[in-house]
Amino acid sequence: MKTLLQKFVVLSLILLLFTSCVSIKAPQIWSGMTVREFIKEAKHEELVSMDSGWIIYRVFYGYHAQNLMFYYFYDNKLVKMNQGQRDVDVRVRVN
Repeated sequence: MKTLLQKFVVLSLILLLFTSCVSIKAPQIWSGMTVREFIKEAKHEELVSMDSGWIIYRVFYGYHAQNLMFYYFYDNKLVKMNQGQRDVDVRVRVN
């Protein structure tokens, strides 16, 4: 009985160690997919914006959710994805 309990404890510790090191993968997303397909695949999406045919979702993934992607849908089809590049605040023209 004691050996069975020891095996169970060792196996549990190994499984705990293995699962704690597994990172969250990026969702399998492709251009042209619908919003419904995206939601089914992404699982941890956050709606950012809905405006005149455009829908934008944000998804965090990776170990401790350190990676970020934005997904842009137009008329229910995925047309663009990026890591959220921001436009510059000021443009200076030098003559």
